[in-house]
Amino acid sequence: MTAKTKRPKTAEAAIAVPIVRYDGNEYTLQNEERLQVCIHRSLITDNGLTFDLQNRLLIPESLYCIWFGHAREEPRRKAGKHLWKVYSEHIPLFWHHREQILSDPKFFVTETPLRVYGFGKICLGILVKAWIDYPNTFCKPCLKCKGRSLVFSFSGSPMSGMSFHSVHCLDCGTVTSGISGGEFGAFRAAIKHIIQAHSVSNSPELLTLDQVVEILK
Repeated sequence: MTAKTKRPKTAEAAIAVPIVRYDGNEYTLQNEERLQVCIHRSLITDNGLTFDLQNRLLIPESLYCIWFGHAREEPRRKAGKHLWKVYSEHIPLFWHHREQILSDPKFFVTETPLRVYGFGKICLGILVKAWIDYPNTFCKPCLKCKGRSLVFSFSGSPMSGMSFHSVHCLDCGTVTSGISGGEFGAFRAAIKHIIQAHSVSNSPELLTLDQVVEILK
């Protein structure tokens, strides 16, 4: 019998990353994209990392992707959080200017953070049409003052129909969330009908939600 020859394990490529700051316990690294990550010196020891002659940290490619992947995602996460805050806080403003939003293409196509299964991101005009055309679905009584609340977010299961939705009261400003049975299909069907009835094309002048809020105020 012939003995099998073990193939030597291919060494993982290392990426040299400059150190821009060191305070004794933590190293701040900065890559070519000018993304920075701060790591404790124990991570260098635990991962067996070394330095090159230019005092750059040599990081295996897989570890580099993890560390700087988090750094790359952080600005996106913060931007998404900010967009959602602007969106959820200004539902009454959008309702008050509903006719202006529907009549002006640059307002109509403004992107919101609302996503609907099967349709992706929903623009501001589609949301306003949902409030107007489907009040029995997208308007709820406020649990606090019994006034009118508008649904501005929903998710759920296409199979069971169970949904989780958030509403903003136009009268007292209360924002609440709740679970309802069998409504996810109604939410999604309404959005589908509106999208099919209204051709949404990009406006020559695309506005961010921040800009729309500033103009409407």
